[in-house]
Amino acid sequence: MSSSEGNRVWRVESAKGPLALKRYAMRNSPVADAVRSTLTWLWRRKSSPTARGRRHAEFTLLRHWRQLGYDVPRVWKPEELGLGDANTLLIEWIDGPTLLDLVRRKANTPPEQRHALLRKLGDEMGRRHERALADNDPALIQEHGSAAHVFVSEQGGSQRLVRFDHEQAFLPGQDVLPLITKEVAATLRSLAKKTDPSGFDDDLAAWVAGYNAPDLLRALVDEAFHSDSLARRCLWWLDRAFSRRQKSPHKFDVLDALRALSVSPPQPARAA
Repeated sequence: MSSSEGNRVWRVESAKGPLALKRYAMRNSPVADAVRSTLTWLWRRKSSPTARGRRHAEFTLLRHWRQLGYDVPRVWKPEELGLGDANTLLIEWIDGPTLLDLVRRKANTPPEQRHALLRKLGDEMGRRHERALADNDPALIQEHGSAAHVFVSEQGGSQRLVRFDHEQAFLPGQDVLPLITKEVAATLRSLAKKTDPSGFDDDLAAWVAGYNAPDLLRALVDEAFHSDSLARRCLWWLDRAFSRRQKSPHKFDVLDALRALSVSPPQPARAA
């Protein structure tokens, strides 16, 4: 059994194979949850952070992403398999370390293997972000982007990068590009915090090569530093001011590094 922020997760055996039985717990009092949920909806334009809201978002997002062909765990409601109760979901159990476990400085993963993983991560994100823009679909942007939220699973001689932690969703009707910028910045910061600083430029170059969308990279960097929207420029300024108080590297450090790389000539078009 494991727990995170009040949630509880048990491994259970079923006809579908090993599953994670995940129970969603309240994080605050009902009144505090109601206030936080309202503010999240009005100000941050995200789904409810209540236990019920997180459960609904995770089920909906996992089904949505999987329908579109993205590698996320399969998910079932308890009544579908006769396990658990109304506060739980049944999620495919994924064996394997997280991507961050394999690339952190103490992992001793050979550079060529680490860079191959980062190119694969970049490719997954680039394809997904291009589709999110084309479909104007904020639900395809992971709200809590991090290399710690990607399992690396070896199955039958093939390697899967499986995304998890989908407890909140960006709501429809938002501009997708700023959300992509947030996910990219958060993911790259998670890498920069745990990998060897002397090798981060090479790690970032591997990720950029996999992302293989230079125009999109330039656009998301411009969004962070020179947004066309006055309201978003103010929000980015506040974000930048808050980030400067965090331990380095913060998200604008990695966006600066990305800006330096994103002026390079376009890569060949990615294969379909």
